[in-house]
Amino acid sequence: MDTRITLLPMTEAYAPGAARLDQITFPGEAWSEEAFLREARTPTSFYVVAVLGEEVVGFAGMQQVLDEGYITNVAVSPDCRRQGVGRALIGTLVSHAGAQ
Repeated sequence: MDTRITLLPMTEAYAPGAARLDQITFPGEAWSEEAFLREARTPTSFYVVAVLGEEVVGFAGMQQVLDEGYITNVAVSPDCRRQGVGRALIGTLVSHAGAQ
């Protein structure tokens, strides 16, 4: 993975970028900015973003139900694919779930 890419917890500041990336990745099925905001505020959800500079270049999310976790979505910018970003995002979800 490009060392300039940073993985960070999803906050409200990243919701617009995540929504833009979701539209590029899943046109017609993309989540709205409000949907990402809602997930960022939900205590049983965990979302992580991959950021390059100020741009969201990836995200992954999960919802926790009791002792189980469900991955809800994963997306990586076309320019950053095949570089380990998706693997790093999923690894962060797995680590988070294991720590709960």
